[in-house]
Amino acid sequence: MNPNEKSERIRILVVDDEKLILKLYENVLDPEGMGYQSFAKLGRMSDDLFGKEEAAASHAEMHFDLTSCRQGDAALAAVEDGIAENRPYSVVFLDVYMPPGPDGIWTAEQIRKIDPNIEIVIVTGYSGIESKEISRRVPPAHKLLYVQKPFHAEEIYQFATALGSKWRTEQKLHQINRDLERRVERRTAELCQVNELLKKDIERRRKVEAALRESERRHRVVLESAPDPVVVCDPDAKVVYLNPAFTRTFGWNLEDVQGHRLTFVPQDRVRETLSIMDRIHRGESLSGIETCRFNKAGEMIDVSISGAGFFDAKGGLQGCVMTFQNISARKKSENEIRFLAYHDVLTGLPNRKSFYERIEEGLSRIEKWEPERRSREETRWALFFMDLDRFKDINDTLGHDVGDELLKIVAKRLSKRLRHTDYIFRLGGDEFTLMLNDVTQDVDVARVARKIREDIEQPYDISDQTLYITVSIGISIYPDDGDSVEVLVKNADMAMYAAKADNEGYRFYTEEMNRRALERLKLENSLRHGLEKKEFQLYYQPLVNSEGKTVGAEALIRWLHPELGLVNPDQFIPLAEETGAIIPIGRWVLLTACQQARIWHDMGCSGSYVAVNVSPRQFREPDFVEMVEHVLEVTELPPKHLRIEVTESGIMENPEAAIIRMKILRAKGIRFSIDDFGTGYSSLNYLKRFPIDTLKIDRSFVIDSLTDKDDQEIIKTIIAMAKSLNIETVAEGVESLQQRDFLCQYGCLTMQGYFFGKPMRAERFEKLLGKLAFRAGNKGG
Repeated sequence: MNPNEKSERIRILVVDDEKLILKLYENVLDPEGMGYQSFAKLGRMSDDLFGKEEAAASHAEMHFDLTSCRQGDAALAAVEDGIAENRPYSVVFLDVYMPPGPDGIWTAEQIRKIDPNIEIVIVTGYSGIESKEISRRVPPAHKLLYVQKPFHAEEIYQFATALGSKWRTEQKLHQINRDLERRVERRTAELCQVNELLKKDIERRRKVEAALRESERRHRVVLESAPDPVVVCDPDAKVVYLNPAFTRTFGWNLEDVQGHRLTFVPQDRVRETLSIMDRIHRGESLSGIETCRFNKAGEMIDVSISGAGFFDAKGGLQGCVMTFQNISARKKSENEIRFLAYHDVLTGLPNRKSFYERIEEGLSRIEKWEPERRSREETRWALFFMDLDRFKDINDTLGHDVGDELLKIVAKRLSKRLRHTDYIFRLGGDEFTLMLNDVTQDVDVARVARKIREDIEQPYDISDQTLYITVSIGISIYPDDGDSVEVLVKNADMAMYAAKADNEGYRFYTEEMNRRALERLKLENSLRHGLEKKEFQLYYQPLVNSEGKTVGAEALIRWLHPELGLVNPDQFIPLAEETGAIIPIGRWVLLTACQQARIWHDMGCSGSYVAVNVSPRQFREPDFVEMVEHVLEVTELPPKHLRIEVTESGIMENPEAAIIRMKILRAKGIRFSIDDFGTGYSSLNYLKRFPIDTLKIDRSFVIDSLTDKDDQEIIKTIIAMAKSLNIETVAEGVESLQQRDFLCQYGCLTMQGYFFGKPMRAERFEKLLGKLAFRAGNKGG
C-alpha cells in the first residue's frame, strides 16, 4: 500500500434507515473496487510555490472510507468524531425520511453547523421536497445537491468521486490561498513601507537623490522577483511599472504600455473595475477579488486581484500597486466539477438535476416577473417526455457498448432538432425530456413531435450493424395541463406511457389518461388479491399435429374479475410483471396446469404434454429451478409431459444464466419452447447453445402467410433453421385449412389456433380429446 494512501482517502458518510440502500452504497463505494480520479494540475505558480513533490502528492490515487448510519443522531456523532480526530468527512449522503429519528433535513442543518466544509447530498424518493427551503436551511447552495430515488449506482459513484475530488481540491486550494494571502499581506506591507519611503524620499529628493535611486533599485529587484504579476500605476491609471511575471502572464512588456492605460478589462467587468479603483482612491487595501482580464492575445484569464494605493504626506493619491494571481486552473477545475454534477457523462446533455432546476426556474420566473403574461399565448410551453421503444432489447442482446453508442447518436439528433430557446435533457437510461418554449398552437407542437420521430427512426450504423428504433413521446402543455413541476411531469409521463401502450408515437395529455391511470391503479389493487379470492382460471388450447391428432395443450390464464368480468391477459400480465404479482401467479399456473396434466395422464393420455408460459421475471427468480422441481414432485407428473415456454427477450437478458437453468431442467426430461420466435433480437450463436426442443412461429407471421411473400419467406427460414438445429416448430394463430396446408408443405408439423379450437376450460377440453383422437396420437411419448 502506498504510504500516503491513508491520508488521500476520501471519507464518505451514508445515512439511511434502509439496510438495502446502505448495502448498495457499500457495493458502489467499496475501496477495493474504486478506480482513481485525477484532477487537472494547478498552474505553474502552484508548482513554484509548493514544489513539484507536493504537486505530485495532490494527484494521488483516490480511495474511499465509507461509514454508514441509520439515524440522524448517529450521523452527528460521527461528524463530531471526525472533526475531533482531524479526519473530517468529505461527503455525506442523507436520506430525507428516517423514522423514528430526526429527518435528513434537520440532520443536514446540524451537520452544517459542525462542519461548514462538508459536501451534503440530499437523497429522497419523494418529488415534493421544497429545494428552496432546504437551501435556505442548509447553506451554502454550492455545497448542497439532491439525488432522486431510485438512483443508479454509477450516479452515486459519480457524485462521490466528483464531490470528494472537489472537497479535497478545495482543502488544498484553501491552504494555498492562505499561504498566498500571507505572502500578499507581507508584500503589501512591504509595498506600504516602500510607499512611506518613497514619500520621505520625495520630500528629501534634492538632498538624497542618490539614496532614492538606490532605494528604487532595491525595490525593483523585489518586484521583479515576485512570482505573481504586479503593475504600478499613477493616479490616472497609466502604467508606471510592471514586473516580468506580468509580462509572462499577460504578454505586455513595460515598453509597450508605459505611460498608457492597460486595455485588458472585459466590457462586462468595467463597472466592477471602476468600483475597485474607487475603493483604492479612498485608501482601502483590497485582497482576493476574483474577476477576469484579457491577455495581449485576447485570451481570457481568471485572476484574483489584490492592491492598494500610495499617498503623499497630505493624503493625495500618488498611484497604486496591483497584484494579479492567475486562478484559471482552479476555475477550470471548479467548472469541470459543476459540469459533472449537472450533465450526463455519456451524452453530454444536461441531466435530471438540470432538468428539475430549469423547469422550476422557468415556472418561478413566470410567477414572479411575468404575472401579467401568464394568460397570454406566448407564455405557453410544452414538456416532452421521450422513451425509446424496445431499447432494452437492443441493450441486452447487442451489448451495452452498442446501446451507449445508440444513445449518443439519439442525443445528437435531438440536439440538432432544437431551437436556441429550447432545452433537451437526458433523465437516465433511454429517457429524454424536451422543453419547447414559446408555443402558440398545439399543431406546432405536434409537428415538432413528428419531426423528432422521423429523426429517431432513421437507421443507425453501429459496429457493422444497421439498427432501427422508434420513440414514444408524451406531451403536457403549460399552463393548460398544470402549473407546477410535479403536475406537468406526471402528466407528460402519463401521456408517454399512453403513446407507448397504443403504439401511437406521441400523445398529448388528456383527462382520459388520468381516468385510465386510476383504472389501472384499481386493477393493480385487485390483482394483488386475485389469487386468494380464486378469481383466476386456466384455459387450454389444443396443439395438433399434421395428422389432425391432439398432441398437447397450452395452458392460458384468464382472470374473472368480479366487477370487470373476463379480463384479457394483455391487460393484466404486463401489470403483474411490473408489480411482481407474476411470481405467485406464475407458480399457481404451473401447479394447476401440472395437476390437470396428471389427471389426463391417469385417464390414459400418456402421449400428451402441457405447455406453460413462464414470464421473463419469473424465469429470472433465483429459486425457479427448485420451484419447478417441487411442482413436479407434488403433482407426480412425469417431466416429459411438461413443456416450458419462454420468450426470446426473457432468456437473452442473461443468456449464460438462462442456459445453466435450462440445462438443469432439460436433464430431468423437461422440454423447452421459445415463444413468439422471430419478433425479438435473438443471437443465432446463443440460439444453438440453448437446450431448446421447439420454436413457436409467432402468429403475426401466420396471419398473412397466404398473401404476404415476406411472411412466407420468414416462416420458411424459421422452419429450415429449426430443422438444421434438430428443433421442432409449432405455428401459432392457424385459422384456416389453407394456412394449415401451407405450413405442412414446408415442414411445420405441429400447430395451434382457432382452426383447431379456441382456448377452453379443462372440462370442455376433455370432451374434445375423444373427437380429435387425443389418445391415439404420438404413442411413442
